[in-house]
Amino acid sequence: AKAEPLFVEALQIRREVLGNKHPYTAISVIRLAHHYSAQAQYFRAEILYLEALKINRETLGSKHPNTASCLGTLGLLYSNQSQYAKAEPLYLEALDIKREVLGNKNPDTANSINSLAVVYYHQAQYAKSEILYLEALKIRREILGNTHPDTAESVNNLGQLYEQQVQYPKAEPLLIEALKINRGVLGNNHPTTAKSMVNLATFYSNQAKYAKAEPLYLEALKISTAHLQATAIIQSENAQILMANNDKFYLNTFLTNALDNHTPGGGYDHVLSWKGMIYRRQNLLRALQGNDPLKKELSDTIRQLATLLNSTPKPGEVNQYEAKVRALSEKKEDLEKELAKQIP
Repeated sequence: AKAEPLFVEALQIRREVLGNKHPYTAISVIRLAHHYSAQAQYFRAEILYLEALKINRETLGSKHPNTASCLGTLGLLYSNQSQYAKAEPLYLEALDIKREVLGNKNPDTANSINSLAVVYYHQAQYAKSEILYLEALKIRREILGNTHPDTAESVNNLGQLYEQQVQYPKAEPLLIEALKINRGVLGNNHPTTAKSMVNLATFYSNQAKYAKAEPLYLEALKISTAHLQATAIIQSENAQILMANNDKFYLNTFLTNALDNHTPGGGYDHVLSWKGMIYRRQNLLRALQGNDPLKKELSDTIRQLATLLNSTPKPGEVNQYEAKVRALSEKKEDLEKELAKQIP
């Protein structure tokens, strides 16, 4: 809500000063489109992405990396809505441009290869998907190394492809490797790590190995719940509701596995915790308003923690990152205990 008028104003200035057919105007158009896309306002985002693509084609040409980026972003918009037939030609064109302009051994080229492979995967064209997943993984291992989040994404995607084809012996080591990379690079409390846990847990659950799946589902649910609660302070209420709806699959998958494993009792606390979560956080934020030094310190601490949890640690700094998260979490809990004495 605070970001939108600023994006709109920046775009308006560039339209007036630079005109509608300028690459910088296209950049502002794309940023506003990203803003709408992140809020699932796909219709408004689509109009802007199409405009930016048209500007870049006319001003930079059809073989420019920025044009390829626009094609890929528009393809992602359609892919997120499961409109894979519309996404495929955009991804193909973007990939052709990147192969020609950037070469085959480039991270951006690997991104386009991976995106196209995802489209084929969802269309059950597994043979075409596998070829591309393997190529993207090879490039990312060579360019980015074996311990990069993008490499983990390729490893995970390939593992899920084999799982879908019931090639379990090939799938399991890849899903384990993806989780190991994300734990090492992003830490144990990152949302991407939680997704890797769910992917591996689902692999076990689909084979009726419910006992092996349950601790992974539970850990992912705890990470997701903590992240939702911690990041509330830097999100609007609508953004919190959208995030909660998107992340509810962590709760649903945990409950489904618990039921199949005949251990449903442990689910009640998590269901109750999830209900009213946003309402409770809004009440906390309202309670923190005012000039009281303790309230201000707690509010600042929560904001620092939320910002940190929404960031990605730099390579080689995972231990320092997790230490900061622990320190801020402990400080927040201590301040909340102190404040609870004043506000029963």
